Amino acid sequence: MEAWKDEIMNSTHGMTRAKAPANAFGRIQEKIADSKDLKVANKTWIGVAAAVLIMISANVVLLIDKSDDTAFLNHNNDYPDLMTSLNIYDYE
Repeated sequence: MEAWKDEIMNSTHGMTRAKAPANAFGRIQEKIADSKDLKVANKTWIGVAAAVLIMISANVVLLIDKSDDTAFLNHNNDYPDLMTSLNIYDYE
């Protein structure tokens, strides 16, 4: 009954430890040195700059639209009662 445990425990006898190739450390150092020389492509920087420019432009357009909306609300005299009822914090 206990024979299967002994068989499993002894199954690693005769195995040898794995050995790395002799030049493995040198190849790893070469790859690290080569990776330091990598540079980001110009196309990537152009894409990043375009995305930032689009975001800034969209924010400026939204700010200009927001200021135009408030100017329209301040000069609209068609419904003065409606506009004054929206000013709930104005105690006149």
